[in-house]
Amino acid sequence: MAEEARGPNWAVRRAAALRAGFVAGLGRLQSTALPILQCSVGAGLAWFVAKNLVGHVSPFFAPIAAVISLGVSLGSRWRRAVELVCGVMLGIAIGDLLVRLIGHGWWQISFFVAAAMVAATFIDKGLIFPMQAASSSLLVVLFPASAAGASIAGPSRLVDAFIGGVIGILISALLPAHPFFRAHQAAAAALATGEEVLRGVAEGLAARDAARLEEVLATARASQPQIDALQTYVRAGDEIVRISPLFWTYRDRVHEVGVSADHVDRIIRDLRVLARRAWILVNSGGKMGAGLVGAIGATADAMAKVRLLWLVKWPDQALKDEALAALEACAARLDPTMLSGVALSAEVVFAQLESTIFDLFQAAGFDSETALRALREA
Repeated sequence: MAEEARGPNWAVRRAAALRAGFVAGLGRLQSTALPILQCSVGAGLAWFVAKNLVGHVSPFFAPIAAVISLGVSLGSRWRRAVELVCGVMLGIAIGDLLVRLIGHGWWQISFFVAAAMVAATFIDKGLIFPMQAASSSLLVVLFPASAAGASIAGPSRLVDAFIGGVIGILISALLPAHPFFRAHQAAAAALATGEEVLRGVAEGLAARDAARLEEVLATARASQPQIDALQTYVRAGDEIVRISPLFWTYRDRVHEVGVSADHVDRIIRDLRVLARRAWILVNSGGKMGAGLVGAIGATADAMAKVRLLWLVKWPDQALKDEALAALEACAARLDPTMLSGVALSAEVVFAQLESTIFDLFQAAGFDSETALRALREA
């Protein structure tokens, strides 16, 4: 009876959902495989160094420090490592001092945590700093030197934290991620969304379909996580080429990727405004230029070509030439005479399309002069 109530295709839908979840899980594992490897190697190596080379009996904080300084996400590892060690130092100092002054107890624990976090927040705005200061002060209270021994007392814990932080930095330098491959993937995903928005706007304007334009506008507004991911990967790439000798020769390339990624961000911002003004144009019944829909479609085609450049690490000249030809073709469609007698919203759509094309040239790696020359010729 239960299966009948679910419908004849319930088992098929359930199997498809399970398969999709499994594939998504594999994708997540693939994207985080290197950070997982870095954290696991760093934790074991930090314990080995602290125990076998430094001689601490139970250096539990060394692997913790290595994992925190590495993290699962990329970017800002230098700052995380510094915050970690400084947080430990502050927590140990506050914990040792207050234990001697007011002793142990439930209310003392609350007071220690509050004091450590207040001091850490006053000193630095980072999130790791106050959290680590609080946890370190707690460990001093919960595992006093008389009970824990020298391995987790006072300076030994500080040495463990320092070892773990240094190991984390070394691991990230010697087992680095590729400095710009992930940024390329994130930019390609954002450009795919941009292409989807442009094609949806062209369809909505051609059919005067306000509902379709509303869907496109929602898609454009929901694209911010893609831009956030792109910016994170750009920052991570910049950090990698600074600390990893394996990729020092990639510094110029990573800088170019960062500059082009800024234009991808601007493209998405332009398209949000474009989609909203297109929606207003249709809802208000305003007149639009005869060639506007075609120009939007041509820009979508050019964006698809630019996206192909981001899908490879080192695009060849043929791909660059195809992208340039597509960009020049869509720029040539921006004929200002189509604005004669049109509604204000149509003029705004035209202006935003022009801005999008200008940024597309630079997202593809061409300079602003090339973009301006193509637009001027139109």
